[in-house]
Parts: sequence; structure tokens; C-alpha cells
Amino acid sequence: MLLLKRRPVLILVVPIALTVVAFLLHTQTDATAWVSKAAANRFQYGDADSSRTDDLDHPDTAAGGASDSSDWGDADTDDHIHTFIGGPETGGDHNNAVVGGVVPEEGSQPPVTTLGAGAVATNAIESYMRDYLLSRAEGFDAKVHLDKYGLKLGVVNLEAYHRELLEVYNEFFGVNEETGDVYSFLAPVLSRLSLRPPTAPLPPLVKQVAATEKNLDKIPSYFDDWDRIMPNWNITLFDDTSLEQWVNYEFGGSELERLFNRLPRQVLKSDLFRYLFLLVEGGIYTDSDTAPVIPAERWGQPYEDRTPEILEHLSRLLMLSDDPQADVFNHPVLEEGGELGEPALVVGIEFDSIMYGWDWTKIGVSRAVQITQWTMMARPGHPVFLDVVGRALHKTIQIEEERRKAEEEGREYVDEWALEWTGPGVWTDCVYRYLLARYGFTPEMLIRVDRPIRVGDVLILPSKTFAASERKEVSEKNKPFTAIFHGFNGRWRGEDPTVKKINELKKIEKEKEEKEKKEKEEKEKKEQEEKEKQEKEKAAAEAAAAAAQAQAELDEKAAAERMANEEKERQRLEAERKAAEQKLADKDDAATR
Repeated sequence: MLLLKRRPVLILVVPIALTVVAFLLHTQTDATAWVSKAAANRFQYGDADSSRTDDLDHPDTAAGGASDSSDWGDADTDDHIHTFIGGPETGGDHNNAVVGGVVPEEGSQPPVTTLGAGAVATNAIESYMRDYLLSRAEGFDAKVHLDKYGLKLGVVNLEAYHRELLEVYNEFFGVNEETGDVYSFLAPVLSRLSLRPPTAPLPPLVKQVAATEKNLDKIPSYFDDWDRIMPNWNITLFDDTSLEQWVNYEFGGSELERLFNRLPRQVLKSDLFRYLFLLVEGGIYTDSDTAPVIPAERWGQPYEDRTPEILEHLSRLLMLSDDPQADVFNHPVLEEGGELGEPALVVGIEFDSIMYGWDWTKIGVSRAVQITQWTMMARPGHPVFLDVVGRALHKTIQIEEERRKAEEEGREYVDEWALEWTGPGVWTDCVYRYLLARYGFTPEMLIRVDRPIRVGDVLILPSKTFAASERKEVSEKNKPFTAIFHGFNGRWRGEDPTVKKINELKKIEKEKEEKEKKEKEEKEKKEQEEKEKQEKEKAAAEAAAAAAQAQAELDEKAAAERMANEEKERQRLEAERKAAEQKLADKDDAATR
């Protein structure tokens, strides 16, 4: 066990007890406490039978309701029929109302229940909500979103998503080896996937901050702002050894522990730890090179509610149930969305390449609109964390197999880039997937978000909210929502072999580009010189031709003049000859006479 001291806290390698986070779960006549594994690592609701692993496959649990394993969800349909009283104008015969989604056969005895005029059964509303979400899921084109945004959401049908997360739990977590109990986070995870309101309050936000750092002596001084600005929060620092101890203690003997310990790089363990910590404990995870600009209670305030209105209205109808515990859910926060209480997950957009007109494929990122994971806030038991843990562990198994095959075949094998294995790439996919499967909120709806928005139980902060380049940015008019300063001192890039390989390839590519550029310039120079030579030769030839033409014209003119002169001379001589002949003839005539 590890000791969590009060602010500031340094986790030592020595195993000591974890802080017990307790809160009361409201029931009609009594209350039960929740604690982390430091006490039991599970929610104690109802019967002791809640630890039975076979209950994980209970049909109601798989469908989003409750089973014997938890009082979080809804009771079996036969025992949990809500009725809603409508006015007389709604019409209809209450004796023919649909009960539990089943129409009684003619002549059969209908179930005994009390339905007022115009009443609507819970299952009818739930079915309508499910149909709405299904239509949104069916409209999602995985290939288009992969090509356009880099997203790899997987199955986005709510029921299939629910089943997949249960499979992840069964494969990697199972039951607590020491107690035989179901892990604490499973109940709220399943409750958040249910369309019906929970039958008991979900776990509240725990006021604790966890951070990781390889060398605790090198934590930036500005990290102290967490204690200064949020004095009523516990601050806990984990080094590489202590975060491994935390995982091994919480999940000792599980398949998760086995795979975690075999992760080849510390950055992968650090990523997985933050998801597991928030899944089990809740609170804030933040990198050690961050500092709050404002208290966590003010993050994303005020926000704009973008939960689909149809889900909000139907959720309000479900709140009108005449169930004896309905008063538990009558909370004013319903006016701001379909989720009860404060947001269960608070995340920030790391950047929006579409908003800024960037080509995200050329700037070293993995998604067009990426969600940051250097700072996150959550209440315990959110489905997104179970999803990202499952994906990371499945990727680990896949990579181990690919590495083994490469070694057998004598090939070089480079591990997956951390961004895709455990980092913001896969994290972004899981956040998008939950928003779409649970609330019908499509990825396009997160493009160009310039203010905090709430979708169901998720609060999403705009780009730069968690990435102020200066700690004073909160006072700037153009940074009204800034919450976190981030120094970007992360060591993961230097440790990631894929990043190293990419950098090597970039260097080779750069050298190749420079060589090609030089060769191109030399070629262009030679071509230019050859062109100039040809142009000179052409000009000389043209000049010579012009001179020859001019000379020919002169010669032709001279010849013409000569011929003209010769003709004149001939004509003169001919005239003289004729004159002489005429004179001689005249003389002969005179002599004859």
C-alpha cells in the first residue's frame, strides 16, 4: 500500500496505506459507504451476492439495467415499472396501455399495475431513446471519419458498446483476488451506460490531484500552484516505481497487472496509470509540468449545454416516475442536461486543426481534433476510462504477438507509436465513442468549439484551455476559459522508439529532400546554361543568316544595277550603231544622186 500525504505529497517506494475516499450512498432508510481498495475496492450495495461474477452476465446488466450485482442500475422490468401521468387530452384507455414494452395477448390477464390516463411506460420512453441513439450510430461512417479525421471509434451502437466494456472487464479485471468482490468502478460504469436514471447517487468528485514524474526532485516550481490555488485538494505525486506499486496493489493477480508489468516503456505505464487512477479513484490527473490558472471548480464555467434536446426531455420524463425512490433524482441540475449532478468527466480539446486550417497529417499528431490527456478531471467509474484501458491492453497483446512473429522471421519490429497505443490518439477515440454511443453526439459537433460545452455527463473545454503558454493568459480577453498552464516538458518523446524511428526517418527524408533539391538546382542550372548556349547559338545563326540575307540582297541589287547599266550601254551602242549606219546610208544616197 502507498501513503497519500496531504499537500504536497511525495509517494515513496515504501508500501503504505492508500487514502480512503468515502461517501454515503442515499437509500430510503439507510446509507452505505464507498471506499477504494484501500478498504474494499468495491461499492457495497445491497446483498453480499453482489460479488458473484456470474452476475456480470445477468441479462438486465447487459441491457443497461441492474442485476443482483448492484443497486446502481434499474431493477428487473417486472419489479421496476414507472408510470407517468398525462392529462386527459393525451387520450387512450389506460387498461390497454403498454406495460413493460409488452402488449398483452387477447384474453390474457394483463399484469397488475396502476397506470393513469395517458400514462406511458418506462420501457416505451427508453425504447424511443434507444432508437434515437441507434439512428445516430447507423449514420456514422467509420471509413469517412478515419480518412478525414483519423478517428478509430469501433462499434458505436450503445448496446454493443455496453457488451464490449463488460467483456473488457471480464477479460482484464475479473474479481478482486483477495476478496472475491467485483471491482468498485464497475457499478457506476454500467449505470452511466443505462438510459434509465440510477437508483442511488453516483460517486461524487474526489478532491485529489495525482501527477507523475520520473524524478520527483525535478518537478517545476510552478507545480506548487496546485496547492496554492486549490488548498482544499489533496496533491499526490507518483514516481515510476510508486505508480507501478499502486497498479500492482489495486489489481494484484489480474490479467491487467500481468500486461501492465510487461509494457516495454515507462510512458505507456504512465498513460495507463492515469486512466486506471481516475477510473477507480476519480479526481484530477495532471502532468507534473502543469499549473492551475483557476480552481478546478471554475473550469468550464459557464458552459453551453449541447446534450441533444430529445434525450433531455425524455430523461425528464423518466424523472417523473412514481417509483418510491424517485425523489432521489429530483435535482435542479436536470435543467442543464440529462446527467445528474456535476459533470462526470471534464476534458479539453488539445487542438482543432480544422479550425486553424492545418493539415493534421503533417504536424505530428494523430487526430484532426484531438483531446488532451495531460490534464483530466473525473468522478470515479466513467466508461471512457474502462474503454481506453481495454483498447490499450488489447493493443499490448497484439504488439507482443507481432513482435514474436517478427523475431521468428528475423525482421526488425518497431513498437506502435505511444500516441496510438496509450496516448491522446486512442484516448480521443474513446471520448468520441462515448459521446456518440451514449448521446448521439457526432465528431463533427466538436469542430470549431470556441467555448465550454456540456454533452450529458461530459464537460468539454475549448482548445488551449488546458494549454496556456503563459500563466497570465487567464486575464487576457481572448483567453476567457484558460484553466491550465502547460510547460510541455514531457519526456515521453525521447523514450518512444516509434518517435525515435520517426525522427530518424524524418532525418533521412530531410537529407533526401536536400539532396534532391541540390540535384534539382544543379540540373536546372545546367539546363539554364544549355538553354542560354542554345539561345546564343541561335542568335548568332540568326545574325549570320540576316547578314547573309542582307549581303545577298546587296549583291542582287548590285547585279541588277550592273545589268541595268549594261543594258543602257548596249542601248547606247546600238543607238550609235544605228546612227552611224543611217549616216552612212544617207551619204550613199547623196552620192547616188
